[in-house]
Amino acid sequence: MIENLKEAITLVRNLLIERNPNNEFIDVVLTHHDQHCMFESAGGIRYYLLYKRDVFRSFGEIFKCSGVGESINEDALNIALESNIDLFLVVYENGTIYSITPKEWERKGLKRTTEAGEITICIPITALRRWV
Repeated sequence: MIENLKEAITLVRNLLIERNPNNEFIDVVLTHHDQHCMFESAGGIRYYLLYKRDVFRSFGEIFKCSGVGESINEDALNIALESNIDLFLVVYENGTIYSITPKEWERKGLKRTTEAGEITICIPITALRRWV
């Protein structure tokens, strides 16, 4: 069970090293979102990691379709695009990890304004690829 961002970072770091022992993180940068961070691997891939407890369960109800989804604040997506991030990694509490590129998220995303006034970009879970 992954309980927080720190544990999600450790899980991803271990998996990257397991795939390639020389693939250590070069730099981890926390963002203004408390469950997000950015990092680059020694292999030169730039990642944006999001820790989530669960999927966006009301996606289907809100967007009048079937299934669940995922969401990201519009400002976080823009940061990823401006920072030339290669891949989002969405790490769930159960240890499952999905991936998608920022450009795919932007292209496939549906814009929504939450009750709190935040603008989010939402995608169906089927748009994500299983990373682990």
